[in-house]
Amino acid sequence: MNVIQLSDLVAYLKTFIIEISPEFQLLNNLIDTKLPTMVDILPAQYGDEMKGSSQAFGLPLDEIVLYNIFYEISSLGTSVVGQDQYGNILHGQNLDFGGAMDYIGSLTGIKPGIFNISINERNSLKCGYIGLIEWIFNINRNQSFITFVIRDMLTKSDSYDETVKYLADVSLLAPCYYIIAVPKAGQVRACTRF
Repeated sequence: MNVIQLSDLVAYLKTFIIEISPEFQLLNNLIDTKLPTMVDILPAQYGDEMKGSSQAFGLPLDEIVLYNIFYEISSLGTSVVGQDQYGNILHGQNLDFGGAMDYIGSLTGIKPGIFNISINERNSLKCGYIGLIEWIFNINRNQSFITFVIRDMLTKSDSYDETVKYLADVSLLAPCYYIIAVPKAGQVRACTRF
């Protein structure tokens, strides 16, 4: 995804929010006014990376932030896990958007020899709007952004069991399904959240 496509995606997202319901105009106002300031209250590595992306690509900070937290606004994606006749685990994901270099979360990933993980859409009337608004206004900042949780698991977790426990316990801004599998036959888990 190039810079023009990213700007087009953000413009579409703002239009899409209003098409869902005009009452969500508040959310568009928050995008323009509050999202740029969010980078200073996100965990440091995420906020710093978003600031760097904004500078490197010459895009407004609110667009970079919106792109990186879009899952909380509009859930997407489906994955499937299967096993072939030899016991090999096959884990695939369709993504409903193109990737970009300035996307800092993870929708899917592999920790070699330990686990692989993907995110799945879980429909909810207002997706993660409520959680996002609570986070922006400091009502509940104990909630985590879904794709940052996957990234954290890929960098910090050393076992399947540790990953499953963390994903079951962590407070999230939006509903989702996490699919976790290990590279041996018969060990796959769907973690339903929210």
